[in-house]
Amino acid sequence: MADEPNGRYRLVEALRRAIRLSIETRAPDHVLETASEAIDRASDEVALHPAQRLGEVSRPLTENSPIHGWANPTAPPATYTIADGKLTGTVTLGPQHETRAGVAHGGIVALLFDDLLGALEITTESPGVTGELTIRYLRPTPVGKELQLEARIDRLEARKIYASGTVSYGGEVCAEAEAVFIGPLRA
Repeated sequence: MADEPNGRYRLVEALRRAIRLSIETRAPDHVLETASEAIDRASDEVALHPAQRLGEVSRPLTENSPIHGWANPTAPPATYTIADGKLTGTVTLGPQHETRAGVAHGGIVALLFDDLLGALEITTESPGVTGELTIRYLRPTPVGKELQLEARIDRLEARKIYASGTVSYGGEVCAEAEAVFIGPLRA
């Protein structure tokens, strides 16, 4: 995380912690009221500075990614390494990604695949947008555990980029996906 502004990174980490604690806490109402007031005061302070408007990109898109964006407080801890048309990485989903005790929501798993396959396909000469995403859920995807991620570009055909990947835990594949991204016409 050497390239991010220290203040923003610290804020994002504090917000991640607050989000996790707001889900897990059993604190009494008076403690929650005090915490809420402190968060409101801090938010008011930040609001005094110009905000980035929706759709206005002043930072690389990956910084805001809902899965691996360091500047997105809802993003879980994730790392991706991309080389030779393949992606490997890890992610640890938290309680905010849970559907029932210890199990990730299927929509979060879909978001995870769209993000990791998309991160890989943007490395091609003509990246596109998601045209189709097919997911097979093979077993529950755990939260609070480090998941292994693998993805690859399978082939390029005219405007289409075909990619596939897996999310695994403990050597067992939890889910697998195939995606088609539609890009501009290739010469």
